[in-house]
Amino acid sequence: MLGMSDSYYSQFLQHRFYLRTRFLIPYPDIHFHHPGMSTARPKRNRAQVNYVEPTELDDDIAVEDDPIEVEAAAEPVDDQSPDSDSDSSDGEPDADEFTTDKRKMKAQEKALKKKKAAKKAKKANKAKKIKDVPFPFMDLPPEIRVMIYKEALVESARELTYASKGHGRNFFRGYTVKKPTRWGSHKILVKHEKTNEQKRTSLQPVLLRVCKAFRDEALPFFYGQKFHFATPATLQLFLARISPTNRMLLRHIVLRGWADWNICAKDLHHVFAMLTSATNIKSILLDRIIVGKTDGNRHMYGGDKFWEDIQWWADAVDSAHGKGAAKDVLKIKSICFGSVEEIKNKEKDYIKRKKSFMANLKFSVKPTDKRVEHPAEVAVAVEEASDGPE
Repeated sequence: MLGMSDSYYSQFLQHRFYLRTRFLIPYPDIHFHHPGMSTARPKRNRAQVNYVEPTELDDDIAVEDDPIEVEAAAEPVDDQSPDSDSDSSDGEPDADEFTTDKRKMKAQEKALKKKKAAKKAKKANKAKKIKDVPFPFMDLPPEIRVMIYKEALVESARELTYASKGHGRNFFRGYTVKKPTRWGSHKILVKHEKTNEQKRTSLQPVLLRVCKAFRDEALPFFYGQKFHFATPATLQLFLARISPTNRMLLRHIVLRGWADWNICAKDLHHVFAMLTSATNIKSILLDRIIVGKTDGNRHMYGGDKFWEDIQWWADAVDSAHGKGAAKDVLKIKSICFGSVEEIKNKEKDYIKRKKSFMANLKFSVKPTDKRVEHPAEVAVAVEEASDGPE
């Protein structure tokens, strides 16, 4: 039948429709596909609609087939009684009951939300109370506070040394070393201290920003420790970063590299000019880095130029603490005037350099000091006593 033409196919449908509507003869549902129709999608199953009015013949056939259905259809349909309304109400919920249940559910949800909000607000208030209560650090005993300051701000494992590269603007925790060359001279290298080293205290100066009381109490511990500087340029950068008030808290300074050949002479002048505001300092030690036992200091300039660089600082210290105070503060190690072998053998060149240098330092003398014929002899004697064993 798939090969039917259009005319035969339409006649077949008309005949089938006539048999079904006229005689109610069941006809098998056989689906035929029109040649022009696409078979990609199946047809929708729709409810069949009968537009033909039933006849007496149809009633007779229906009675013969199913008498029960005919009797039910013959009975007149009356209006719905109150009983039927009650029966229908049992199967379906009333609108009033549905509205009441909905209101109850909304009320329960609202009460649950209020309960959760109250619990959340209670937790927030509790957390806020905990956050608002600071730790009473200043109420601790002074001994414990001092221990904390020293642990966080004072280097106790090694020397607190700062260095800088050339004439840069930044300084860092580091040091300088001398490395010999194959031409018999040496070169100076700058080394950084690694932050993960074991024998190194990680200072925390940011604690000074906690509050003014904390800062005023902890600053003397930080600036009161001994600072080592690789070059005068590094010390100049350090002093430029702190205020004159904090410079008054400095107590001990060790300056290396001040007499090396690659150091600019004006750097030392700038350093001591800035130290005029640090009159409370107790000791300034001038040191030198050596590469071996034979490393002498042949490039050191004379004491007259050195005195020109420190003259204003010496006057400021003497005016603040009395005559002779600057001479007690400034110390120069013997290694600055010669090599280790020269100092050990007490060679004449070493002694001559040291005496001529110290003779040009015109420090004021305390009134109780004994007068001597030559001030250089006193200066050398004081220096040798302060050096101790090399």
